[in-house]
Amino acid sequence: MLSAESFRPDAADSLTGKDVYNYAGRHAGTKVLHRFITNLAVGELPKEKMKIFFASMTAFVRHITPGIPALASRLTDELYEELPYRAHGIAAHILDAAIDEYGLSGTKPHAELLRDFAHHFDLTEEDLNAPENAVPTSKMLGQKMFEWYRTAPVDFALGKQAGRWWFA
Repeated sequence: MLSAESFRPDAADSLTGKDVYNYAGRHAGTKVLHRFITNLAVGELPKEKMKIFFASMTAFVRHITPGIPALASRLTDELYEELPYRAHGIAAHILDAAIDEYGLSGTKPHAELLRDFAHHFDLTEEDLNAPENAVPTSKMLGQKMFEWYRTAPVDFALGKQAGRWWFA
């Protein structure tokens, strides 16, 4: 469970945005993504593999946009007893991500951007939504993401595992 101590206005946070960026750059998933992008850029991915990629992305990405406000609401509820006049403002930082996801920052919602990008490769919405086109692990990740945003302990959903933040 989160405590009010984590959200003191004067709480020192030694982690910078650059630290998080560097961690993400070293992550194995980022390296795989770079290989994919390289192959995509040189046109080495046949349509069938693109279908698998976009259907797999759709299987879990679809849970991100609605999950963000769900998590913000849960954080507000959890902090409200200790910080009744600050809980909403703290959770608003999570909602800031929803502004972009829902397309309220002057662009389309991310789900539409994903669909439009797939259309560029002559893929249809049916291709993206057909469960048989997605790899099983992407469907499993989608189910986990749904659970993390909505039912996992809030500190876990925000990235804390075994007493450590994922990016530390």
